[in-house]
Amino acid sequence: MSDQTKHPVELSKLCAREALTDQLIRAGADSRPSLQELLPGGVYGVFDFLPAGISLFLGLVSSEQIAMNPERILADLVPVPIPAPVHENTPLEVVKGRLESEHLAALAVVNDHADFIGAVTQTSLLNALLNREQELLAEARRSYADLPTNRRQSASWPEQLKSLSLATRSLLRIMNTITLERHLLESSLEYLTRLLSARYGAIGILDEHGQLTEFIHTGLSEEQAQHIGKWPEGKGLLGVPLVQNQILRLENLNESPHAAGFPPGHPPMRNLLAVSISHAGQIYGRLYLCDKTDGRFFDGDDELLVATFADTLALAIRNVWNQEGRRRAEEQLRIAASVFETSSEGVIITDAKANIVMVNRALTTITGYSEDEVIGRKPSMFSSGRHDQDFYREMWRSLDETGQWQGEIWNKRKSGEIYPEWLSITALKDDRQDVTRYIGVFADLTSRKFTDSLINQLVSYDHLTELPNRLMFREHLKRAILRAHSHGKQAALLYLDVDRFKTINDTFGHQIGDRLLQQVAERLTKCLRENDRIRRGDIIARLSGDEFAMIVNGLSQLEDVKKIALRVLETFTDPFLLGDRTRRITATIGIALGPRDAENIDDLIRHADLAMYDAKHQGRNTYQFYSGKIHKKNSTRLDLENDLYGALERREFSLYHQPQVDLRNGRIVSTEALIRWHHPDRGMISPDQFVPLLEDTGLINPVGEWVLEQACRDCLHFRKTLGTDLSVSVNLSGHQFRNNLTKEIGRILAHVGLPPSQLKLELTESLAMHQVQETIAVLDQLADMGIDVLIDDFGTGYSSLSYLRQFKISALKIDKSFIAGPCLETGNGEIVRAIIGLAHNLNLHVVAEGVESHEQLEFLLGHHCHLGQGYLFSRPLPPSEITQLVGWRMDHGSRPN
Repeated sequence: MSDQTKHPVELSKLCAREALTDQLIRAGADSRPSLQELLPGGVYGVFDFLPAGISLFLGLVSSEQIAMNPERILADLVPVPIPAPVHENTPLEVVKGRLESEHLAALAVVNDHADFIGAVTQTSLLNALLNREQELLAEARRSYADLPTNRRQSASWPEQLKSLSLATRSLLRIMNTITLERHLLESSLEYLTRLLSARYGAIGILDEHGQLTEFIHTGLSEEQAQHIGKWPEGKGLLGVPLVQNQILRLENLNESPHAAGFPPGHPPMRNLLAVSISHAGQIYGRLYLCDKTDGRFFDGDDELLVATFADTLALAIRNVWNQEGRRRAEEQLRIAASVFETSSEGVIITDAKANIVMVNRALTTITGYSEDEVIGRKPSMFSSGRHDQDFYREMWRSLDETGQWQGEIWNKRKSGEIYPEWLSITALKDDRQDVTRYIGVFADLTSRKFTDSLINQLVSYDHLTELPNRLMFREHLKRAILRAHSHGKQAALLYLDVDRFKTINDTFGHQIGDRLLQQVAERLTKCLRENDRIRRGDIIARLSGDEFAMIVNGLSQLEDVKKIALRVLETFTDPFLLGDRTRRITATIGIALGPRDAENIDDLIRHADLAMYDAKHQGRNTYQFYSGKIHKKNSTRLDLENDLYGALERREFSLYHQPQVDLRNGRIVSTEALIRWHHPDRGMISPDQFVPLLEDTGLINPVGEWVLEQACRDCLHFRKTLGTDLSVSVNLSGHQFRNNLTKEIGRILAHVGLPPSQLKLELTESLAMHQVQETIAVLDQLADMGIDVLIDDFGTGYSSLSYLRQFKISALKIDKSFIAGPCLETGNGEIVRAIIGLAHNLNLHVVAEGVESHEQLEFLLGHHCHLGQGYLFSRPLPPSEITQLVGWRMDHGSRPN
């Protein structure tokens, strides 16, 4: 056997077991790998894992198939019927033929016992051949090296190269697949470069328009490759093989006038061998090799090998283009056939004489006729009889003149049922403009009309409560205003909000919240009924979340609206069922009348919304009519809210201090820090006006931090100036209490240098009882820091005595509403005595705020109240005036001059 035939024969002896892919993943039939888990080029072996350790092989699925169908399990992706597996000893030539002819991504391989042992893919097959090529190359080099020196010149090394070129040709023929695998081109180029002992090598692949699409190189490090700004496009030196379609072999590039065609950054080269990749006049790219590592020049034998390589590669690319074209055509045919057969619309094809030649599955489903019953007949068999001759005459006139007709038509099913359909007919013509086919496509409008009705339901109604939604509500409100204009009456818009719905939703969950909204809708609907009927034009709508709206028409006087509002509030008095328990829920209503309050729907909605929020500020569970005062108040509120942004940076805030006096000796022992806002245009703004705005906007956090730090600075100033142990008391908001309070206070005390014992914090009773366990934890941390906490406004909320005993607090502060009144009215007096007694029993101090008369002071002293605060002693004062008071003894409220 000659060297020329030895290598290809050995290549043909490769079999399936030597080409098994290492990218096989075994998986269960019901598995569904995620896109992130997919291995490019991977193959999944799908098994049905049975009891007793038995696994049944079902087939192979590629990663590409899974990526196209991510929602389907592997069992659904296994091809049916399953391609027959190949035996492990099957030659690779046979395996390759099956992969190509059956368009398979992989073939299963079995042993003599028919057990699945793996899979072969195009990539694994090529890798097996490439490995064999490398083995043969190494063997040839060893054989040549073993020859005596005197025999090497006569050993016909070129013949061995020719044999290796045949092996390379075998490798490239395998590449006649639908795509050119880049890694195969890289492997082939590396193989060729080593074979010719070249330092650099490159392949440039062009597309069908002559543009460079792939540039594959070898012999360059990544660092060297990054220094090359732009890959050679064949416009300089390499344009010779492309334009002239000939071999270019240069021994010294520096002597060539075209050498400058190589891009900047390319490593220096001395000699070059370049050929075009072409066939039958079509150029597919170019191939070049540079600089032999042994210092020799490229010779004719090298040309032969490179030209053979390039010629075979050109054939491979041409076949790829041809196969890609055939694949696209076949794919288009498959898509067209699939669309025709799976379309939900009926398709009917006739010949030029209107005889039916083809129908799809949808037509038989819609009409009830089988395919055999309609083929050869005319479409008039579906006629319903509802259309006259003029209708069909106009149809044929349009087809003759324009080649098209479409419209709604009534046809008849096999059952005799008459149904509407939307029909489009197109006339197909040949090159002579003669009609060859008529194609009719129609959709059954029966279901579409039902769908339109369903869509209208979805568009116009809230799916949860089945009430009209915002879109439908606006249409009804527009009509209500027009109707009120024409009849000289009023249409009332009642804007309703469920109080504290978010708390219910967050506490009990969205499912309970949804059930509450459904119960609210049911009760509101009953409120509009008169004699179990809702008057024409009156509606209840759900606008969003927990917001509802009622439209009541034909009102002559406000009393009629008030009755409806009271009826709504009354229906909320009965408890609602939330899960397995009942809860009392309230609502707040804003009312606007059209056209009295507004003549367009947007203004009327806005005014009702303003009235509702005004009612909420009044305490909820009530109703409020819109008025100009509400608009003005809301406008002022918005202006103040806007002005609050940046007020801290503009230094418009200041602190005033109100003394707290020890009633036993008349000495000032502490002050309460109270924030004031000096508005540049409006003057001094009451805290009652802007503190709620700070809460709503979230500005309470930075402003609260400033108050804490400034109060500590003032207290330190008092101590240094007056030499007293005066402490300062600061009110806390709910936002501050829940946002790293102890950490922030620790930072401020350390920064200012104030002892923790001189800072007192006031916490409202309602805030303390909001989240008891969280409150206990924070109070424990503050106590560990040495900071006293007072419960402010005590008596106005609801306190659990068991929790109160767990709170680490130092004092209770009686709300000023209980101190007010001449000599503490009987009811208030009892409450104050009870609070003082409770504090004594808990070993807590008592602070009474709002002390304004000597009678009140005597009452407090008589019941052993510790501290007092109020106008009897001093109004809130700026820090400079506080220093004038401290040190004076206040005998029973006698204020110093």
